[in-house]
Amino acid sequence: VNAFITHREYAKSVREKPLSHADFLIQLHEELLALGDDDFLETVPTPVSTAYSLASSKHQLMVSTDKTAKGKFKFRVCKVCSVLRGAGSPGSNRPPGTTRHYCKQCSTDRGRLFLCSTARHVSDGNFVSCFNIWHSKWKNRDQLP
Repeated sequence: VNAFITHREYAKSVREKPLSHADFLIQLHEELLALGDDDFLETVPTPVSTAYSLASSKHQLMVSTDKTAKGKFKFRVCKVCSVLRGAGSPGSNRPPGTTRHYCKQCSTDRGRLFLCSTARHVSDGNFVSCFNIWHSKWKNRDQLP
């Protein structure tokens, strides 16, 4: 609804006739369906606290390309979200976050370490990503809560 209101106001400002709500929705859906995989490759990084801004230059997030039988990307439960959920932290009744990102250096032959890349949790009064909590605050799991 907000996009349609914005469309109407814009059309009014340039002295054009706005589309009807139905026509606007049809055009919007056609444009969304025309987007391809390349349109989603760029991500906007979430700003995080400077205290946790660089977890470790040796560690980097990779994106899993694993797919389901239906061809959709697989999302895995984030390790930090999972631990915090069981630790009785605020919001512990929420389901843990799912992600396609994993730390290449922390992953082993037994499996990948999946970590959220977005700032979902508050640590020391700042929103920080699970990647930064794992590497900076928990010191690669040496200081788990």
